[in-house]
Amino acid sequence: AVLRLTQGRLNVLTGPNGTGKSTTINLILGLLRPQEGAVLYNGKDIRDYTTATLLSQFAIVEQEPFVFQGTLLDNITLGRDISEDTVRRYLHDFALDYLMAGDGDLSLKIGAKGRALSSGEKQRLALIRALAGQPSVIILDEPTSNIDYASSALIRSVMHDLSAHHLVICVSHDPAITADDSANTFHIEHGNYLQRHSL
Repeated sequence: AVLRLTQGRLNVLTGPNGTGKSTTINLILGLLRPQEGAVLYNGKDIRDYTTATLLSQFAIVEQEPFVFQGTLLDNITLGRDISEDTVRRYLHDFALDYLMAGDGDLSLKIGAKGRALSSGEKQRLALIRALAGQPSVIILDEPTSNIDYASSALIRSVMHDLSAHHLVICVSHDPAITADDSANTFHIEHGNYLQRHSL
């Protein structure tokens, strides 16, 4: 089976549970080795890259993003050298300005002892966290699952925008994503990748 994922359009992986979506993602991330064939990234076997290189190039946004007890800034930067202005810009782009104080303060406490975030807010924060690391490849696992309509619509729009400059891979059962004719969609079944011809 051949799966060609390209920058320029959103790449969507869909299909019934247990048919190989998670396995495919683990192969792409280099967490599993193919029994035959190869996984190529920029034309080079992924096994030829160091783990550090792959970690710097790939970002994954889980279906259930974690938020730890700490400040808004800490939850986004994770100790990385990322400017506060960059964080503020992302918060604005993802309509989370209201989590900052009027002067752009990023010290809001969130997590167990701080402000509780909704599922939609967590998903948007996780996407900001991923983008702040400047990855080349962004993988999203069910990004619109169990979130409100406004957050879902925003994330769908952002995914398409990001596809212009990143390789974006979305695993989803959401009809709003899987039926999108502008996306590069693959239905995975019994280990086979069936590409839906799109616009």
